[in-house]
Amino acid sequence: MLPSPAGYSAKTETRSVMQVARAAAIRLKMALKSRQIYFVALALMAMILLVNVSELGARLPPLMSVSKTLGAKWYSAPEQPSPEWTFPLRQSTLMHADPEFTTLSNLVIVAGHAIYNGRSFDADSLGNESQWTLLPFQRGQTPAYLDHIRSGVTEAARDDSALLLFSGGQTRHESGPQSEAQNYWAIADALGWYGSPKVRSRALTEEFSRDSFENLLFSICRFHEITQRYPTNITMVSFGFKRSRFENLHAAALRFPPERFHFISSGDQYVDAHSESSAAAGPFSSDPYGCRSKVLREKRRDRNP
Repeated sequence: MLPSPAGYSAKTETRSVMQVARAAAIRLKMALKSRQIYFVALALMAMILLVNVSELGARLPPLMSVSKTLGAKWYSAPEQPSPEWTFPLRQSTLMHADPEFTTLSNLVIVAGHAIYNGRSFDADSLGNESQWTLLPFQRGQTPAYLDHIRSGVTEAARDDSALLLFSGGQTRHESGPQSEAQNYWAIADALGWYGSPKVRSRALTEEFSRDSFENLLFSICRFHEITQRYPTNITMVSFGFKRSRFENLHAAALRFPPERFHFISSGDQYVDAHSESSAAAGPFSSDPYGCRSKVLREKRRDRNP
C-alpha cells in the first residue's frame, strides 16, 4: 500500500467524500423537482468528478514520489555510454549467468524451419518427409534443414568461445509441444554432433521465435541471458537467399555492427530462392520490426498455435 501524505487520514477522506456526495444529492433533488434533466446530468458528473479529484488529491504526492524513485532506479541512463554494442536493458533484471558460459563471447545461430516427428534418427528415417511436419512449399527441403544443423555444429566446433543456439518456437500444432529448436538440438545429439561432441556442452536453444527477425533478436537476448553479456560476433546459418535480409534488414534494424555479423549459406540447392526471398523480405523492407505489416503479423499468429 502506498504511504499517505502528512496530515491525511482515512477519516478525513471519508468526511470529505460524504460532504461532496451530500451536496450533490441536494442538487439532484432540486433538479428533479424542477424537472431539469440537464442539471441532473451535471449534478451526477460533478459528484463523480469531485469524488475522483478528492481521492486523487490524497494519493498524488506519494504516487509522484514513487514514480521518481522507480525512475531513478530502473530507467535512468548510464553515466557513461558503453563502448560495446548493447540493448537498453538493465543487467539486474535478468537471471544470473552460469559460470560455465561466462567466457563465451561469440554466437552461432541456426534458424529452425520445421519439426521432425520421428523416433529414429538414421538416414532413411530423417530423409522420410512423412516424418516431418511440413508446409506445402517445404516439400523437398528436409535435406537443407539437416545441412543447417551440420553447418552450425561445424562452425561452433571451430570456435571454442562460441555458443551455439538452435532458434525456433513451437510453430506447428500437429507436432505438439515441441519447438523447432529442441528438435534440431535432438537431431544433432542423436547424430553425435557430427564428430564434434565437445560442442554439446555449448549448444542450447531459443524457443520462442516465429520468423527470421525474431530468430536474430531473441537469440541475442538468449545469449545475454546465458552469459550476461552481448555477443562480440554473430554467425547466422540459413538459406543463402536470406543473407541480404539478415545483413541489410534484421541486423541493421538492431544496429548490430555489420563487420561483426557473419552469414553462412547452407542448403540452397533444395529451394527456389527467387520465390522464397520475395515472400518475407518485401514486408520486412517496409516494416523492419514486423509490427505493422498484415502479412508478417498473420505469419506470427499462425506460427503460435
